[in-house]
Amino acid sequence: MINKSLIGFCLLLLISTTGFSQFYTGLRLGYAYSNQFVTVNTGTTYSGRSTSSSVYLGNGRSGLDFGMYGGYFFDNIWCLQTEFEFIPTGTRFEDDPSFNFNINYLQWNPVLLRVFPGDPEETYYYGITGFGLGFPVYSRFNCPGSQFPNPYDPFEVIKIDYVPLNNYVNSPNVSFILGAGLSIPAGNGKIEFEARYYGGLSDIYNADFKNDFLGVNIPVKSVVLSLRGGYILYLKKPATKGAYF
Repeated sequence: MINKSLIGFCLLLLISTTGFSQFYTGLRLGYAYSNQFVTVNTGTTYSGRSTSSSVYLGNGRSGLDFGMYGGYFFDNIWCLQTEFEFIPTGTRFEDDPSFNFNINYLQWNPVLLRVFPGDPEETYYYGITGFGLGFPVYSRFNCPGSQFPNPYDPFEVIKIDYVPLNNYVNSPNVSFILGAGLSIPAGNGKIEFEARYYGGLSDIYNADFKNDFLGVNIPVKSVVLSLRGGYILYLKKPATKGAYF
């Protein structure tokens, strides 16, 4: 169960209205590309060590991602940031893109470490890393015009266009986050551009899905690459640059 005090802390970072200059909040919009993959053994080395490689299930899926975030500057080197965002993921079949797996997540990134050199009010490059939790809100397998035998009548065929996957998707989907960006002063805040990588650490689907759709029970994980832009607003600008205490 998610710790309530941690949720409260993250919400404080997002919506705090205190007069401290350390707090900021922002909105962002981006374009994300995602795919799903399995890791298979490819053989062994001369020393007896096994080797493996990642095999992607299709051509991937792309779409808009968006969210809100907030943080707290501790000094002119690092800050902590929390985020709530929407991320579309999935993959499309190579032979027929109309057949695809779509999973949309409400992503919660509880605590991200953001490192940057220099004054937070000046232009600077930054790096960001942490972990995220994805909670599926809409999942389906699109298969337009597909036909399946009726299990109750062997002489009847059922035609369907999609299969809901809500009962097949594990929750939450844990991912490792790594990104880099540029922050530029604009008005009472900053315009920001960022590239970010989400590496899936947990198995997306349960055993029933993998047995029914893939025919083999091996872990399926996701990867997401996102390019986004946003604007952060300082809740109160400091009287003196660099005065963050």
